[in-house]
Amino acid sequence: MSEIFCRPGCSTRTPRPSQITFYPTAAAAHAAGLTPCPRCRPDATCSSPELAASDTVATRALRLIADGEIERGGIDAVARRLGVTTRHLLRAVEAEAGCGPLAVARTARAHLARVLLTSTTIPIGTVATATGFTSVRQFNSTITQFYRTTPSALRSGARRHTPAMPVPGPLVLRCALPLRKPYDAAGIFRFLVTRAIPDVEDGGELWYARTVRLPHGAGHLRVDDDGRGGLLAKLTVADPRDLIPLYSRVRRLFDLDTDPVRIDGVLRRDPALAPSVAAHPGIRVPGAVDIEETLFRAMAGQQISVAAARTMLGGLSYALGDPTPWGLLFPTAARIAEHGRDVLRGPGKRIDAIIGIAGEIASGRLELHWGYSRSQLAQTLTAYPGIGAWTAGYVTLRALGSPDVLLASDLGIRHGAEHLGLPADSTTLAHHGMLWAPWQSYAGMHLWRAAEG
Repeated sequence: MSEIFCRPGCSTRTPRPSQITFYPTAAAAHAAGLTPCPRCRPDATCSSPELAASDTVATRALRLIADGEIERGGIDAVARRLGVTTRHLLRAVEAEAGCGPLAVARTARAHLARVLLTSTTIPIGTVATATGFTSVRQFNSTITQFYRTTPSALRSGARRHTPAMPVPGPLVLRCALPLRKPYDAAGIFRFLVTRAIPDVEDGGELWYARTVRLPHGAGHLRVDDDGRGGLLAKLTVADPRDLIPLYSRVRRLFDLDTDPVRIDGVLRRDPALAPSVAAHPGIRVPGAVDIEETLFRAMAGQQISVAAARTMLGGLSYALGDPTPWGLLFPTAARIAEHGRDVLRGPGKRIDAIIGIAGEIASGRLELHWGYSRSQLAQTLTAYPGIGAWTAGYVTLRALGSPDVLLASDLGIRHGAEHLGLPADSTTLAHHGMLWAPWQSYAGMHLWRAAEG
C-alpha cells in the first residue's frame, strides 16, 4: 500500500511526528511518490497559502502554470513572460515548490482529469485533450502513477456522473470547488453582483455567472453556493483546451487558495476590526478572470459611483462586445481602441486615457499577463497618462490577488473605516493599516463591507 499525503488539519488519523514529512506543494508530494488522501483531497489546489500570498519569481510562475502557459508554449514561454532564463526559472520553482515547473503542471492536469473522470461521462480521449495531455497513452500513465488506478477504474468507482454534451461541441464540467473553510460566500457574491456588467455578467444573492474570453475561444462560468459552506461550479468552454485556464481563473476569481483561519487570526487582533471578523469569518478578496478587462473597469470607475461605472461598461459591452451562446464577451482592446470614442461618455481626459491604453494593448506594446510582480505591474500602469495609484492598486488587488493592498484613498473604504470607528483620513488610515499586514487587502474587504451596510 502506498503512502498518502494530506492537508494540515485532515481528520484522518495523524501518524507520529517522526513519521511525518512536510512538502510545500501537492506537486512535490506527488513527485516523491505519495498518493493524495481521498478524504481531504490535498491535490485540489495548485499551491500552499504561503506561496499564493507571496510575489517571488516562483509564485508568479505558478500563476502562469495554473493558467495553462506550459501547455500553450512550454517552459521557455513561462520564462520569457517572467523575464528570466529557463535555468533560473527551474531553480526558483524547485526551491519554493519542491519540484520543477513540469511537475507542477502535471499535477494540475492530473487533478482536473480526475474531476472530469469522476463527475462527467465525457469520453476519456476528450478528457485527455481537455487537461493538456499530448496523448491518451501519456494520460493513462500519469493517472495510474498519481492515483494508483486506471482512468476507467476511477470513472467506474465514481458515485454519480453528470451527462456530457455531445462531442464536438461545448465541453461542460459540473464540479465542487475545493476550498478552505470558513468561506464568506454571501460577501463575494454580493461584491461581484453589485458590479456586474449587463449582458456580460449576471447573478443573485447566492450565485454568479459570466462569459469569459479564453486563449482559444469563449467560455462561461456559473458558481452557486451549495448550502453547506462550499461552492458548486458549472464551467463551459467552446474549446476543450481552455478548461485548464477557466478552472484556474474561477479559483482566482473566488479566492479559493487562501488560508482564512490564518488571516482572520491576524485581523481580529485589531479591536476595531474584531466585530466584523466575527460577523463575516472567511472573507475573501474577489479576483479577476481577465487582466485587460479589470484595467478597463478600474479606469472607467475612477471617481464615479459603482452604478455609474456599471452603466458605462454595460453600454460599452453592448456596442462593442462579441456575442456568444451565453451572452456578450467584454470588448477586446482592439475594438475599444477603434470604436470606443464613439461609445464612451464622460470627461474627455478619462476617455483619452482609456482609448490610449487600449491602443497600447492592441498594438502589443503593452502585454498584460498573470506573471507580473505586484510592483512591476503598478509601475508599468502608472507610467501611462490617466492611471494613478488607486487604479493600479485596484488592478493589482483584483488581478494578481495581492494580499497586502489597502486602497486607503477609496471613498467606500474610507466610509467603512469611519463606520467601524477607524480613521477616515486616507493618510492616517494607511498608517493604521500597517497593523493588518500582510493581509491589508482582506481588511479592506471588511471596510467595503461595512460601507455597504
